[in-house]
Amino acid sequence: MLAAVAQEESRSTSSNIIWANTKRYEKGEATFSRILGYKKEKDIPWIVVEEEAATVKEAYQLFLEGHSTKEIAKIFIDKGYKKANGRTEWSTSIIRDMLQNERYTGDVLCQKTYTKDHLSHETVKNLGERNQFLIKNNHEPIIDKKTFDAVRDRIAENKTNVKRGPRKSYPLSGRLVCGDCGSNLHRYVCRGIVTWRCGHQTISNKLCTMKGVKEENIMKAIRKGFSQRYENDQTTGRRQVINLIKELQSALSIRDAQQNQLRLELERALLLENNAIFKCEDTKEFTKKRNEIEKQIAMKEFWWQLVDEDDVHRKKALETLIEIKDKPRPAVELQVAKNSIEFLRGWVVRVKAVSPFLFTISWINGDETEIEIKEGDEVY
Repeated sequence: MLAAVAQEESRSTSSNIIWANTKRYEKGEATFSRILGYKKEKDIPWIVVEEEAATVKEAYQLFLEGHSTKEIAKIFIDKGYKKANGRTEWSTSIIRDMLQNERYTGDVLCQKTYTKDHLSHETVKNLGERNQFLIKNNHEPIIDKKTFDAVRDRIAENKTNVKRGPRKSYPLSGRLVCGDCGSNLHRYVCRGIVTWRCGHQTISNKLCTMKGVKEENIMKAIRKGFSQRYENDQTTGRRQVINLIKELQSALSIRDAQQNQLRLELERALLLENNAIFKCEDTKEFTKKRNEIEKQIAMKEFWWQLVDEDDVHRKKALETLIEIKDKPRPAVELQVAKNSIEFLRGWVVRVKAVSPFLFTISWINGDETEIEIKEGDEVY
């Protein structure tokens, strides 16, 4: 009953907010949100911040002079320019959003995004599901409309001239993490050598100092980590293959057990907290416990999502293992399979590159293994 009441209250509150915002937009009242160049002071919104406005104007000028968004981001980092949040990690997406934000012309397009529902609170892009409201001349502009239109036309021209093929995805895409800044590593091929480089480092060394990591060393580290974790002298051949099959088959059941355990603990914490509320007792201890469990669930959910996305790799690895199990020399066949990253991805969820030769490998059960590779090492 408590859950039902809380859910209905959340739905009602969400509906009231949507109705109130719609009426406000219909009256021509735009909601203020902090962006570079504007601030709110003593309840007065859209006050121009001159120093920040100069940064915005420079971005538009540089773009019209022929600089790319990546080049502009690097220039701003080198000059030490700060974003609205005070940080200096400029990126191509931030520059691109700035160049396409109509608010710098004094206009405001309301409801570009909306909350999907009152349960998930997920924010999604408005593609026509909700009405949008364009409020013109709402505040003092930083960029004149002639300049804004010129930038918009150049962006459209660039999109037309650049013909991109389908985006390629690799088994390690989105799973290689920079140990220096936490950004994802991206794949590059130069003179036949495949290297993974940090997204931040490619923009500026001031954001990240991590050097490029050879894919050859990543594969060596994964194979070495796999051997240390899953291979030993006591279990070899067909028995080892059977154990690997069991490991993969149990991955989802382990995940489900973790989910169920944490959710059960959360339900118990909520029950104790509600009982204390009904008895007019101090709830601090119970609330603290509930918050701790909710944080654990939030942290685990990201990991569970990664494991779920790897289901295709686990299935392929299982098919390979089942074929190997019935062959005359399963140990030899397994060594051959280990040369394939598609096969190893059945167990490997993430790899953190601490340096070009030091890696931390995260396995499907959440355990981690630190592996160091030396130049010239051969791993079988």
